Amino acid sequence: MSHEFFHSIKLKKDQYITGEFSFSQPFIKAELIDENERLVRVLAKQQNTFKLYLLAQRDQHFKVRVTSANENLATINLSEPISQPAVSDNETLLSPIMQSLVTRLKGNNKVKVVDDFWRNVEKEGTPLVEYVQTDALVTFLWRGARYNVRLFGAPFGSHQDLEKIEGTDIWFKTYRLPTDSLISYQLAPDVPHVPNQPRASRIAIMATKQQDPLNPKTWQFEGTDKYATHSILTLKDTKQSPYLAMFQKIFTA
Repeated sequence: MSHEFFHSIKLKKDQYITGEFSFSQPFIKAELIDENERLVRVLAKQQNTFKLYLLAQRDQHFKVRVTSANENLATINLSEPISQPAVSDNETLLSPIMQSLVTRLKGNNKVKVVDDFWRNVEKEGTPLVEYVQTDALVTFLWRGARYNVRLFGAPFGSHQDLEKIEGTDIWFKTYRLPTDSLISYQLAPDVPHVPNQPRASRIAIMATKQQDPLNPKTWQFEGTDKYATHSILTLKDTKQSPYLAMFQKIFTA
């Protein structure tokens, strides 16, 4: 008969905490669940310890649920909650699609322009890809974050920030890439900021990084939720990439 351990965590909107859970013996699995006992994410399996990075999107009551084969003693170390600051808007335009969008947003039908843009994006999928001469312009997108969006696994650096088009819910970042590129990535909306602690702020991406919801090409580490799932970018010459063997199951001949 298995044993379950629960630890309750209550957070206000936009509060961020980190923590470490240690157990006297290996557990079967550790999960984060919401107030209705719905699974939020799988935290760890078959381990003695795990770390927690958690950001509340609203006033929320979470529980950490740990399932073990036998009774298991826990040691818990949680940080104090940190509230998040606001962020300013800015924009950088490289993609012709994004240039056209910003031009149309200067008209009187901004809401319709934004809705039409997202409707087309949902139809075509993400990232947006435009072929220019011998390269590809690739635009990563996110809809609706409040403070920031970070690209985890970015082409030219492990973490890079998307930028927001002022007055809209559109966050984006465009890269010029070789046409045989193959990239595994995640997007992290509203990454918490830890004041005066650069390393802790960088690690905080673990709280929200997840698959790109509009990209159907994915692969998973151990686990089945969106936080354990990575999105895949492929371009027209990706089948010639020397890294393709790592992801061969994704493609058909």
